[in-house]
Amino acid sequence: VSLGVSATVKINEIMPCNISAYMDGNTYDFPSWVEFYNDGDPVDLKGATVTAYKSSGKVDWTGVFQESHKIPTGYSILAFYGDVEAKPSSSTILGSYPKSLEYKAGKLEFVFADGSIVSLSHPQQLPNVSYSVDGFMEPTPGKKNTTAYKTRVPAPKFKTNPGFYFGEEAKKIELVCDIDTAKIYYTTDGSTPTEESKLYEGPFEIHTNHPIRAKAYVDGQLASDVLTGTFIMESPYKDHCKGEDLPVVCICTD
Repeated sequence: VSLGVSATVKINEIMPCNISAYMDGNTYDFPSWVEFYNDGDPVDLKGATVTAYKSSGKVDWTGVFQESHKIPTGYSILAFYGDVEAKPSSSTILGSYPKSLEYKAGKLEFVFADGSIVSLSHPQQLPNVSYSVDGFMEPTPGKKNTTAYKTRVPAPKFKTNPGFYFGEEAKKIELVCDIDTAKIYYTTDGSTPTEESKLYEGPFEIHTNHPIRAKAYVDGQLASDVLTGTFIMESPYKDHCKGEDLPVVCICTD
């Protein structure tokens, strides 16, 4: 949409379900966010109305920007922390608004003070995946979008259930995906799998405790969510436990 100033602003990307994909380095929070692209002079959001619509067309919430939030030239992020309207927290985050973006299908609309409108209709959103007018994609906050896809590969599954396998020297791990032609990549060190990780070519054995993480890829679709499971073999220190049972918590993090 062309605004009164020499600029055209559009909603380039949204991410309502930012569970762990993008952290604000100043607040250490994971906000939902909208990415703007502005090809001209800075545009101020002060006085603009933002409205989130449900898929039925009914208003979910609406409000007016009271503070100055200037959309700079290029790519920039407007965060939604769900608490207060805040000024810029970094060179990329131009500011925030005190609401949270809804992951369900709907439309997000900004009406600027001069009457210009930018909006983006969206289907139900996915965790840690962003969305543009072209479809779902890997999030690129503050940068040019990557390839977008209309569909996503289903996550792989364990045929061998994660858990405790005391008394076994080795355990065979088998993975499957609902799409037979999918390529599954996996890691055994807790890191997030990529296409640079080990390619799953059949069942493999582990002999010690390992977190197994796997991700499926198919050409023309967004890569799957990450499957995670921990396999605990018998500990070499079991004789020191004196028969006592202790709770076990397994955490995988990047």
